[in-house]
Amino acid sequence: MNITHFTRSLKTADYISSYRDAERFAQLCRQCPRYGATWHCPPYDFDTLDTVSKFSTVHLFATKVDFALSERGLYGNTQKIYGDIMQLVWEQTHPFLIGLEKKFPDSMAFDMACRLCGNEPCTRKSGKPCRHPDQARHSIESFGFDIGLTAKQVFGTELLWSKDGSLPQYLMFITALFTNHDIPQRELIINP
Repeated sequence: MNITHFTRSLKTADYISSYRDAERFAQLCRQCPRYGATWHCPPYDFDTLDTVSKFSTVHLFATKVDFALSERGLYGNTQKIYGDIMQLVWEQTHPFLIGLEKKFPDSMAFDMACRLCGNEPCTRKSGKPCRHPDQARHSIESFGFDIGLTAKQVFGTELLWSKDGSLPQYLMFITALFTNHDIPQRELIINP
C-alpha cells in the first residue's frame, strides 16, 4: 500500500458553481445511515452555501491509497478493510487540517467522516452536544460538493470502488480547507 497526497486550489465561487449539487447530494445523504445520526452529517440547522460562500479560496486535498496487485486480491470483510484504510488516512489528514485552521484563523476545514468518538455512538441521537466540537469537522460532500467530479476534473483521477469483495487499484479521499488567507503552497503539503 502506498499513500500519496495532492493539493489543488480554486476560487470558492468557481468550486461552488462547477462542483456543488446540493439537491442531489441531500438526496444521497438521506439514504445514508449517518443521516441525522451524527452532528457532522445533515440535516444541518444552518445554510451550507452561506457558510462556504464567505471564503475566497478552497484548497482541495486528495489522498490516494494505491494497492499492490497482491493486496488487491484480498477477499473478506471489505467494509472492515475500508474502515481500517479510512482510519489510517484520517490520522494523516485530520491533524493536518486542524493545524491549518489554527495557523490560518477563520478558515474552515472539511475532513472525512468523523472518527473522534471511536466505537462510542455520536451524541446527536441522544440529543446531547458533540463531545469534540473543537476537533470534529464536516465532510465536503455533506455540504453538497461532488467529490467524484472533483476527483475526476480537479485531480484527473476517477473514484474506484470494490468489485466482488476485492480491493480496487486505489482509493481516493477528498478533504478541503476554505479560507480567505493567502496560504503559501509549502504550507499545503501533507507530511504524514
